[in-house]
Amino acid sequence: MTLNEFLTAAKQACYASEAPESRIDHPDGSIELRYAENGYEYVDHYWGDRAFAGTESVSLDAEPIWTMAYHGRVLTSIPEPADIFVFLRKALRSAAEDSPLRGPEYITDENWSYENEYDGDTDEFAGTESIFYKGTRCFRLRYLGGRIER
Repeated sequence: MTLNEFLTAAKQACYASEAPESRIDHPDGSIELRYAENGYEYVDHYWGDRAFAGTESVSLDAEPIWTMAYHGRVLTSIPEPADIFVFLRKALRSAAEDSPLRGPEYITDENWSYENEYDGDTDEFAGTESIFYKGTRCFRLRYLGGRIER
């Protein structure tokens, strides 16, 4: 299994899922999502809701090999934040295996659209994703990361 294959499966099973199986609520208010398969382990750990920050990491045989940091926020009160996150999960479920960093470059559904602009690949990358409702940007997230080597 490649890192890209694993990341695709892990992200589908965690935040992009309608109901992640591995959710852990910590006393500090943070949320942790975990997924493991074929010696790989994925951890998504984040704080906040309307404005939030977090990290994703992947280990192979208990050795850290990849990480991503992100910060995002809801920019409007209409639509409801819960509806924005429903559309975000839909976009994230549409990610291609050759680029499993966030969602696809573009997806649309009725009044919603999602854009993901990034530079790089799984080894080293930085990007911004946005959600628009009726043409108005209502959500933005910035992210960066890459492989870890010792």
